[in-house]
Amino acid sequence: MTKDGDFKRHVRDRAARTGESYQTALRQLRPDTSAAEALDDATLVDSFERTGIVKLTGVFSEESAAAMREVVWRGWAEAYGVREDDPATWIAVPRYKTLKESKRHSSFRAILGEDLRSLADRLLGPGWSTSNGFGNLLTSFPNVTEWHLPSSDGMWHSDYGYRTPMDPLPGLRVFAVFGEVPSHGGGTLLVEGSHRMVERFVHAHPEVAAGRAKLARLACQSSNGWLHELTHGDATAAGRVDRFMATTTDVDGITARVVEACGMPGDVYVCHPWTIHCAPPNANSQPRFLRSPTLAHRRRSPSVIAEA
Repeated sequence: MTKDGDFKRHVRDRAARTGESYQTALRQLRPDTSAAEALDDATLVDSFERTGIVKLTGVFSEESAAAMREVVWRGWAEAYGVREDDPATWIAVPRYKTLKESKRHSSFRAILGEDLRSLADRLLGPGWSTSNGFGNLLTSFPNVTEWHLPSSDGMWHSDYGYRTPMDPLPGLRVFAVFGEVPSHGGGTLLVEGSHRMVERFVHAHPEVAAGRAKLARLACQSSNGWLHELTHGDATAAGRVDRFMATTTDVDGITARVVEACGMPGDVYVCHPWTIHCAPPNANSQPRFLRSPTLAHRRRSPSVIAEA
């Protein structure tokens, strides 16, 4: 192994031992880290370009996440009489209702941690800002006992319209975990490589892409067999999870796989604006807690059309 490889392994070992993020451990071990940080940034950018998704860990602390959850539980209690220690009361929260005052609470500023800011600067260039109120509160209570990978019932979509120019990149969609979200616990499902599928569709069928949004979305989702089966196939088919989530598939030169935006508080998923995603059922015993700001240069970015 090279000297640089030995050092990177040492950084990873420290991060695992102390619970620090990779970048924090790197700064502690090598205060002058410009070359190493550039290398790590290049790896993240390469991953983003290939898959459309980058997962950052430890962007904000558990203490910050706990403060965010407290704000949400308090908002639910005041609006709907919900009690955290009484799951029987959780059903009172309407599925698509949000908490306007809670959304604007200052505790959510911690989402924009240093590692996220650094990556956004690299992908968008300096000068970006976040959506009002840090995006939607993506919370959902347990609603099934057996989890399934959604098909047409999942409303798979991209948040930016197909007519939006992508050069330069107009924005980033962010899914920030602020409560532990286990697998099958309602974490938003993200399709690796789907931004490239959308791009290929837009270039091949510009007149359809520029037409009515619903028709364009359906046409895009039928542009290859893998994506059509994911978004419109039989949701109960045997082996569906293995095919789309446990296996990475080459779709006409595009590496594709479905991943869950799950993890520990402080984990953040950074996505291309055309990443296809949906909200799955929550088979956990606890609510999912995600926040979904959009980071964008406002002069480049249209309104986001949907969130999950």
